[in-house]
This record gives sequence, C-alpha cells and structure tokens, in this order.
Amino acid sequence: MAETKKTDRLLSLDALRGFDMLWIMGGGAIAVGLAKFTGWPVFQWWADQNEHVDWHGFHFEDLIFPMFLFMAGVSMPFSILKRQERGDSMKDIYSHLIKRTVILIVLGMIYNGVLAFQPGHYRLISVLSRIALGSFFAALIVLNSKKKWHYVWFGGILLFYWFISAFIPAPGYAAGNFSREGCLAGYIDRLLIPWSMPWENGMIEPEGILSTIPSIATALLGVLTGHFLKTDFAEWSKLKKGITMGIIGITFILLGLLWDIFFPI
Repeated sequence: MAETKKTDRLLSLDALRGFDMLWIMGGGAIAVGLAKFTGWPVFQWWADQNEHVDWHGFHFEDLIFPMFLFMAGVSMPFSILKRQERGDSMKDIYSHLIKRTVILIVLGMIYNGVLAFQPGHYRLISVLSRIALGSFFAALIVLNSKKKWHYVWFGGILLFYWFISAFIPAPGYAAGNFSREGCLAGYIDRLLIPWSMPWENGMIEPEGILSTIPSIATALLGVLTGHFLKTDFAEWSKLKKGITMGIIGITFILLGLLWDIFFPI
C-alpha cells in the first residue's frame, strides 16, 4: 500500500486564505441579500460591515486586504526560515524575495492601468505592491534578527509611524492633522507621486509611500503568530493555542480602540 505523504502545510492558514478569498469574491452579497429579504437589523448591520468606511474607523471590509499581509507573515516561519534550516544560501533566498516583490509590483501596475498611459487614471502603487513591499521588508527583519527582536520591530514600527504622523511638521503640513485632506501620508504622496494619484481618489493614495511602513508591522504580527503556532509553547494543545490567539486578538482590538483616541484609525 502506498504510504500517505505527510504534509508540512499549515492547514489553518490555508483555511484562512479561503475565508479571505470568499469575501474578496463577493461574499458580502450574502449579507446584503439577507438584509433586503428579511429587513432584520442584524443583517443590515452585517451588510454595512461589508462596505469600507469613508475615512475614520473600520468595518469588517477594511480588514480583508490587511489579512493577506498578516497571512504572508504567518507563513514565514514555515517557509523562509525552513529554507534557511535546510541549508539554502542567503543569496538564493534574497533572489527569490526580490524576484517575487518585483513581479507583484509590476502586476499591480498593469492591473491599475499603467499601460494606458493616461495620467490621473492609473496608479503606480497597488494592493499587490503593498503586499509585496510589506512582506519583503518583514522578511528582511526575520532573516536578519533573532525572534525576540521581531517583537521590538513590531512595536517600534507602529510607534514610529504614530510619532512622525502626530509630531513631525513639514512645509505646507501641520503636524498631527489626521484628516483625509491633511494627513502626512497623503501630503507625502501628493508631493512625490502626484501622477499616480487617481482623480477619483481625491487627496489620498490608499496604498501610498508612508503608509507602507505600518504594513510591515502587519506582516510582522503574522510572523509572531507563525512563531507561536510552530515553536512557541510546543507542549500546548492546538485548542489552547487557538483560545490564546482569540484572547490576544480581542485584546489587540481593545488596545486599537483605545489608541484611536490619540491616533485615529
């Protein structure tokens, strides 16, 4: 009898990818349909959660894309570090990272219409470039620092982004302006990539230059989760780890809402 081949894939991560893709492919239409059919407030609330907020705050819809960065981070202890453990050269690992990053950036530019050559109607920056750059720099941190420093990088990146957004003034920009029209992230994008600012987006580039910085932290949060699943507290059961992750997730949501008072989401 043929032996069953053991897989090293993290099945929960595959399941999460499928869950995320469900909503990208239009899963929110289920909520909208139920809201119209029943008129129940709970389904209307669910339908509203499947629309992006205009600016301040967040809905469920606003978590779908960042989840891809988080998942890219979760996979790193199982992929990049595994390549290190089996003896792949750093040159080969870096070559793979750079090649993947460039391919994703170029595909994102093509998807956003750069080949049409119509300034104001295409974007050089895209969702794919955000995933590419966020995961690339997170990978550099993972490859060049010990695990305990990943926590320091995660917290340091978030605090750095808050500090420069809240306290660093610039010509034509008032420090601490968190409005859509006046925030530092939008100011820098209008200054450096005005030809990539689609007219329909007005004053802001959703995946701009400065806002790439916290996306690295999103990927690193995934890395920390990957470490927890793979090696941390190895004697713990999967159920115990799952419950712990749930508690930490709720705690982070509460911390985010508290920080929202000083640094709006």
